[in-house]
Amino acid sequence: MTSEARERFLRLNPARTEKAVHAIKTLAATGRKRDYEYTAEEAQACFSAIEDAARELYEAFELGGDTQAPEPQQEEPRSSLDPERRHVTIVRSKIDRARAYIRDGKIEDALKALNGAIREAPDES
Repeated sequence: MTSEARERFLRLNPARTEKAVHAIKTLAATGRKRDYEYTAEEAQACFSAIEDAARELYEAFELGGDTQAPEPQQEEPRSSLDPERRHVTIVRSKIDRARAYIRDGKIEDALKALNGAIREAPDES
C-alpha cells in the first residue's frame, strides 16, 4: 500500500464510519413500537438489507479493499425464512433494544422490550 493510499484511508474512513453508524442508529429509532408501526416482515427486510451491506463491507476489507460487488450467490429469498429463524431475529432485536433503553436509563421501556422478547421466543416444548 502506498503512503498516499494509506493517508487517504486514514483521512476518509473515520468520517465515513461515523456517518454509517449514525445512519444505523437513526434507523434503529424507527424500531420503537410506541412511535412507529411496522410488521415483522418489514423489520426483517430492514435487518436483511443491513446484514447484506455489512457482508459486502466485510468482504471488501477481506479482499484488500476491492470495491467490486461480490458475485451474487444463489440463496433462498429472505421472505422465506423459517419461522424459528424469524423469531430468533425478532427476539435478538428486542433484547438489543432493551440494552439501548438500559443505557439511556429507560428501565421501564427496557422491561417492556424484554417482555416482548419473552413473548416472541419460540416455545421450547
